[in-house]
Amino acid sequence: MTTTAYDAYVRSHWSGRAAAYDRSLAALCAHPAPSLLDAADVGAGTRVLDVGTGSGTVAGLASARGRSSSPSTPSRAWWS
Repeated sequence: MTTTAYDAYVRSHWSGRAAAYDRSLAALCAHPAPSLLDAADVGAGTRVLDVGTGSGTVAGLASARGRSSSPSTPSRAWWS
């Protein structure tokens, strides 16, 4: 996998910030997630690719609905 200068910037920008995001903006950003899944008509048999998943809210909600989801984020700070 090739890492570009932008990839390196994004990783360095978010490094160490996952916990602060979870304490502050996570709930606000999670609020529209159910409506997003409804608008995308995520139903039985739907596969969801959540790119830039951050804390994984949308991917988690999709999985809770019984859908297959694949979260992807560039920063190891979000991986748990």
